[in-house]
Amino acid sequence: MKRRHAILLLGGASSGAMSIGTGAFSSVEAERGVEVNVVDDDEAYLGLQQVNRYLPTGSNTQLTEPGDYQPNDVVQIKNQFSDPLDLTVNVSKAAGVVSDGDIRVDEPLKDGNKLGIGDDAFVAVTCGDSGNGQLTLSLDGTAGGATVEVTRQFAVSCLDVRFNGNNGNAVVEGVFTDLPVTVVFESGTEEERTISSNSNSGTGAAESNEGAANTNRQAVLHPRNGGEGGNDAIEQVVISETVFKRS
Repeated sequence: MKRRHAILLLGGASSGAMSIGTGAFSSVEAERGVEVNVVDDDEAYLGLQQVNRYLPTGSNTQLTEPGDYQPNDVVQIKNQFSDPLDLTVNVSKAAGVVSDGDIRVDEPLKDGNKLGIGDDAFVAVTCGDSGNGQLTLSLDGTAGGATVEVTRQFAVSCLDVRFNGNNGNAVVEGVFTDLPVTVVFESGTEEERTISSNSNSGTGAAESNEGAANTNRQAVLHPRNGGEGGNDAIEQVVISETVFKRS
């Protein structure tokens, strides 16, 4: 995959765009005014794909398989036209724990706001607090004799993981229900667990004390008994493709 870094004229929240589901845009208008239907996924002429939903609030993270995007990247924008694409991206709305200032697009291209054939750019969110949020993007562009317009909304969940040194616990902070995680212990072994925060009772548990939720938007992951009176402390928590590590 070829990546070009682009700012793509990131705008403010004043365009008044509507909110609709995620995915790639559904139509492109040709130079003569003929509308051509295209696929509604990441293989459309203007490819839009959400690459992350669960985002870290801290910096001590990495991806399970380092690749083209980073832990805070949310949306991949890809030019799949047969011509370079002039594109403008506006943030028409930010909600929840996400504000306009938390949203950024890749750094500017030296030759303007063009995406070359097959090039991509990413929209990222820097989480300042744990919780749920949304961002709505409006995109307008031209490629060859075609123009494109699309508005899409993306939901994100900002999470933080704290590791307790005394007992080997890990505390996941955020708002989530039945969230699958992979727990990596000091011994190198792994376990799959499911956790929830803000349970109805305030003390809900996931699978026999593997994770417990409370009213502080937290889920506690417990270490395993390491034998001889010690605990097999939690060293990493993997959520989606993001690895949270004990520092």
